[in-house]
Amino acid sequence: GKTMAEWMDSRTTEFAMHEAWTRRFQPHETTKTWMYARVDRQYQEVYDIIHPLQQMENPRNVRLAPFHQRLVEQGAHFHSAAGWEAAHWYEENARLLEEYDERIPHRRGWEAMNWSRIQGAEHLATRDKTALYNIANFAKFEVRGLGALPFLEYMAANRIDRPVGTMVYTTLCTASGGIKADLTITRTGPESFLILTGGGTGPADLAWLRMHAPTDGSVVIEDITSKYAGVALWGPKAR
Repeated sequence: GKTMAEWMDSRTTEFAMHEAWTRRFQPHETTKTWMYARVDRQYQEVYDIIHPLQQMENPRNVRLAPFHQRLVEQGAHFHSAAGWEAAHWYEENARLLEEYDERIPHRRGWEAMNWSRIQGAEHLATRDKTALYNIANFAKFEVRGLGALPFLEYMAANRIDRPVGTMVYTTLCTASGGIKADLTITRTGPESFLILTGGGTGPADLAWLRMHAPTDGSVVIEDITSKYAGVALWGPKAR
């Protein structure tokens, strides 16, 4: 009752209620096709002992990056991330074990399931050199309009009024100072911005922004997640 009252009165709660917010669902997760497939699989697995890293077998391949086939050719071991097929590791990177073999522990039995030492090698190679990552599964929003800048300045904890081309890592806060989301905001034009946030939290973050946006038409918020893929170049030698 306390939480419901807080939600109705101020739209914020003392306790984190993300798992109970109906706006957390991805668009495809509200379709009958997806729900029927997921419920059927859940019924089949109801008494199974599920490994923490085990991926659901169905439904899969809901959302694919435009270069998905290339990832398959590289030996990607996929998991489902907000409906996207994202790779845990690539068999093609097994060659990295020649360099990092002694720094990566071995696992056996249960703890070795759904895991590969290649993951550790990819991690170390990123820290030492440079690596290219598929981030198509990140949620992407465009915020534009005459009121876009003041709106984002109000919503974000960091300063957003920076030169075009600048990316800012920031949080979105509640009225009480709690953290609602952490994401990046890139200024793409005088009155346009690109927001990147986690795929899993994308729908909730989008709903939070729209909930607080002005209603006078000065701010337009568009979900462009399915319009664009994404790759990220990370590591000390990336620049």
